[in-house]
Amino acid sequence: MNSFQRASHRGGFTLVELLVVVAIIGILVALLLPAVQAAREAARRTQCINKLKQIGLALHNHHSAHGRFPAGGVMYDDHPEFTNPCPPSTSLGDGGPMQGPSWSIMILPFLEQETLYDQFDFDGSFATRPTDVATQQNEDLQFQPNSAFQCPSDPNSRHDVANSNYYGCAGGGSDAEAACSAHSQPTRVFFENGILYVNSRVTFRQIRDGSSHVFLAGETKWCNLLEGDIAQYGPPTGADAYWSWASTVQVYADGSYSHLASCASAVDPPNQAFSGSSSCPLPVDPTRCVYYDAPMRSFGSNHSGGCYMMMGDGSVHFVSDSIELAVWRDLGDRSDGAPANMPF
Repeated sequence: MNSFQRASHRGGFTLVELLVVVAIIGILVALLLPAVQAAREAARRTQCINKLKQIGLALHNHHSAHGRFPAGGVMYDDHPEFTNPCPPSTSLGDGGPMQGPSWSIMILPFLEQETLYDQFDFDGSFATRPTDVATQQNEDLQFQPNSAFQCPSDPNSRHDVANSNYYGCAGGGSDAEAACSAHSQPTRVFFENGILYVNSRVTFRQIRDGSSHVFLAGETKWCNLLEGDIAQYGPPTGADAYWSWASTVQVYADGSYSHLASCASAVDPPNQAFSGSSSCPLPVDPTRCVYYDAPMRSFGSNHSGGCYMMMGDGSVHFVSDSIELAVWRDLGDRSDGAPANMPF
């Protein structure tokens, strides 16, 4: 057989061999994609931790500059000495009492955002929602997105959305241990045994359990949810449940539907949103059924298995969804003498 004949009979790939190669490539891609996704989530978790640490450093610098932590949210009537941490029981005019800035606004100079801070009108009222009666200048600034308060794992964290993934901790305990509740919403509880609550002025000296044993702030996934994510939450165009990274105390004229939009308390377990309805019992799917009280009753995240919480000393720890409820609540209380053994 000459060379021409040998070349003309050279073998090629059969259809079966080609299909086997394609199948192997498909299997390799299927194995690789989860690893890539896991690596990306690990990077997002690192970013989230770093953002919480920056917020913690800013809160500490505020304490160094002013001798105390900022108030979780400010609420007052005709005089700034009004320090009642609970919503008022009588009408104080349209929109309720005047609302002051939240802790997230007060730490802006320590987040290298002093230019933004200087634009706020601190003699005017602040908004919780776009429908609130507030100084227009403040409202416009409050509903501008701020990436310093956005966790990259949250799909709502976009350049055109003013959400927040980091809330201050107002305290912790059962409903019965709360300082008070909204008059027509008894499950909407207000605590004052934490560090950042309504009209708070907490110093390190008042954290008797030790700063490393008390929550200062943590993650939330229930602020400024987009239309379609949760049926009860409307779109970001004037809906009652639309909050921002800089929202403060929400108080209607009679205090019936008060809400501390910038803080939460360790009442319900992490990521287990309070339903407030027999048709939506616990545990609930937070993408399908969440009651309006959920954002101020617990913390949560889009990270699998728990959420990141920052302690009073600025350290950040991942807290599992399965944490013992009593321990979780104790960590929200700055002076209850417990727990001695940390769960992380």
